[in-house]
Amino acid sequence: APGQPLLQISDDVLHRLRSLAQGLRPWVDCKAAAVRQEKDLYPYFRKLVLFVMECLKALLLSTTIRDHYRLILPYSGVGDFKPKDSLENFKLDQALSIRPWCDVIGDGVDEPCYIDMLAVVEMKVDDTPKASSRTNSSRTSSRTSSRAGGGTFPAGLSASGVPPKSNIGAAHGQLVRYTRQIYEHQHSRFYSWGVTSCGSLVRVYLFGPDCAMSTADLDMRTSAGRKDFVSWLANMCLCEDRVRGFIPSMKHVDGTTGGKGAYWELHVPMLDSHGAETDKTRVYYSRDPSFVASSTFGRHTRGFPASASLANIDDPDVFVKVAWQYADQGPGPTRKTEIQHLLDIRHKSASAAHHGVNVPIIVDGGTVKAVDRDGCRVCLTSDTVYGKDIATRYAAVDDLSIPASKDNSSSSVRSRPPPPFNLHLDAPTKEQKLLSLRKVNMLATTPLCQPLSSVQTPDELIVVLADATRAHNWLLTECGLLHRDISSNNILVGRRNTDGGDSEVYGLLIDYDYAINPSDSRLSRPERTGTLPFMSILTLEAHPGQQTELDDFESLFYVLCFQATFGINKKDSAVLKLAHETMDLKSGLPNYRDLKVLSRELYDALFANPDVDECCRGTSGIVTEAPHSQVGSPAKEDGGLQDLFNDLTLVTVDPMVERTKDPAKKTLVSSFIE
Repeated sequence: APGQPLLQISDDVLHRLRSLAQGLRPWVDCKAAAVRQEKDLYPYFRKLVLFVMECLKALLLSTTIRDHYRLILPYSGVGDFKPKDSLENFKLDQALSIRPWCDVIGDGVDEPCYIDMLAVVEMKVDDTPKASSRTNSSRTSSRTSSRAGGGTFPAGLSASGVPPKSNIGAAHGQLVRYTRQIYEHQHSRFYSWGVTSCGSLVRVYLFGPDCAMSTADLDMRTSAGRKDFVSWLANMCLCEDRVRGFIPSMKHVDGTTGGKGAYWELHVPMLDSHGAETDKTRVYYSRDPSFVASSTFGRHTRGFPASASLANIDDPDVFVKVAWQYADQGPGPTRKTEIQHLLDIRHKSASAAHHGVNVPIIVDGGTVKAVDRDGCRVCLTSDTVYGKDIATRYAAVDDLSIPASKDNSSSSVRSRPPPPFNLHLDAPTKEQKLLSLRKVNMLATTPLCQPLSSVQTPDELIVVLADATRAHNWLLTECGLLHRDISSNNILVGRRNTDGGDSEVYGLLIDYDYAINPSDSRLSRPERTGTLPFMSILTLEAHPGQQTELDDFESLFYVLCFQATFGINKKDSAVLKLAHETMDLKSGLPNYRDLKVLSRELYDALFANPDVDECCRGTSGIVTEAPHSQVGSPAKEDGGLQDLFNDLTLVTVDPMVERTKDPAKKTLVSSFIE
C-alpha cells in the first residue's frame, strides 16, 4: 500500500543478510583474483541464492496469491553430490530445488533429489572471457538442436566462437546430460532450466523440446549482471508453476492422510459428441506412469494407466498420454493432429474389429489450457510459453534486460514475467528455425495395454508384432494413414479372455503424432521422423524420396532384432546382461530360435526377395549396363557389335530406391505381411 515500506526486516534477518553478503563478497569483488579452486565457488553461489530468498521472505507480498510462491533453495553441502533418487553415479556441483513458501530457508537443502529440482547448476573455476565468451556484449547463443529422429549436438556450443573444450562448453554438455534426469523424475515437467557459473560469469539456460537457449554471460562482478540473475531467481519464486515449466493440468496428490496413498490427478480436455474439443476437463486418477520421459529434448511423452474414478485407481482401464506434440504453422494445408487421427480411427473402429484388427479408441483429448495473468484461458503452446514468434524464428540470445519498475508494489513484483530470452528477429537465418511450434496435448484412450517388454515368451512377441503389422496395413488401406514412428515404445501388449475362458495376448499400435496421409506432398524423409534405433536406412540418410510403408516395415524388423538382442522382457534382459558381463555365452541363455527364423524371413522379404528384380535387392548399389539413349545420349543407328558395345554405359542403381517403386513395393509389402 502507498506509504508503507516494501521490506520489513527484523534484526535477526538483517544480521543474517549481512553475514551472507560478506560471505559472497570474494565472488562479486571486481578486484578479486580470477583463479580459484572450483569448490571455492560453491559457497559463493549458495550464499547469493540464500540472500535473495531471505530478502523475498521479508517482502510484504500479497497473501491472496501466495499459492503461487515457492522457495528456490540451493544445496547446503560444501562439495558435489549424487541426488538420492539417481540411479547413475554422476555427481552434481549444485542444484536449485523447489520448496513450499512456508519452509524454513536455513542453509538450503541437505539431500537434493531430481524429483524436486528446478535446475541443475554446473560450476567451473575459469571466469576469463576467453574461455566462456569473447565479450559480455556479444550476441552469444548456446544452441543444441534435437529434432525427432536423432538430431545431434554441434561441436561448437556457442555462436560467439566458444571453443568446444572451453569450460562453458563442458558445463553446457553436463547440463544436457543431467537435465534428462529432471524430466525422467518430474512427470509434469514440460521444459526445464539450467545454470552455469564459470568463475564469476553466470548463464541461465532454458531447455525446450527442440533446443537449449542461454543468456549471455551475467557477470557477478557488475551490478547489472547481479541484477539480471537476481531478477530471474525472484521471478522463479513468484511466478506460476507453468512459467517454471510445469503442466498445470497435472497434480501430484499426497493422499496418505486419507488412506488413498500418493496419486496423480490428470485433468484431460473433454470431447463433445462430435469429437470437438471443449473447455471442460475430465479428471483421471493414476498411481504412476508406465512410460516416462527419458531424454533432454523431444516430445517428453508420458503414459499413465488411469481410471476416471478414484475408487478404481488400482484397477485402471484408460491410458492417458501427455506430450509436447508438433502443430502446423504458416500458410498451406494443415496436417491432422494425433487426436484427429484417433477420431478417424474411432469412426472406423467397427471395420477394424470386423477384420480382427486392434486399434486404440480415443475417449477424451485436447490441448492443455492454462489461465494467464489476465485471467484468460490460453492453450499451452510454444508460442504462449516462450513468447511471440519464438516458435518459428530463433536467433542469437543477448543478455537479460529487465526494465526498471517505478511501481514498488507487491503486485508488480509478482506480475512481471521471468527475464525474457531476447531474440533478434530482423535477420532470419537457417539457425532461426530451431524451435518448432508445439502444443502440450493430453489424451485418454482405451484399451489399456502394457509395454512390449511385458511379453512372457517369444511366441507372444511374434503374435504382438503380427498384430501391429496387421493394424498398420489396415490403417493405411482403410484410413489413409502412414504411421512413420514404429518403435518398441509404440507397440503395446494387451491381454483378454476368450469365449472359452482362456487368456490370449494381442498387440496394439499407438502414437500417431507423426502419422500422415501418404498422398501428402510433405511426406519427405528430411523430416527424419521416427525413433533413432529403429529408423529405416533411407530415413537415416535423409533421402529426398517419399516415405512408404516399407520404411515402417523395416522399422518393425529392427524392433524384432532389438528385442531379440537385448531380451524380450526384464527377466531375459538380466540373463543376457550377465552372460555378456561374464562372457558365458553358451549356457542358460533364452531360446530365441523362432525369433531368429522370423527375423531371417523378414529380412528376405524386405532386402533379398527373389520375387522382385535383382536391382531391388540388398542395400548396396549395383552397376548395370544401359544404352546411352536411356541416360540422355542419342542411340547409334549402326547395328554393328562394336557400335552396340560403345552404346552401353555403366549406371549405378540404388536398390533402396528401386524397391519403393511399383510393382516391387507391392510384392515386398505382401511378402512382409504374409
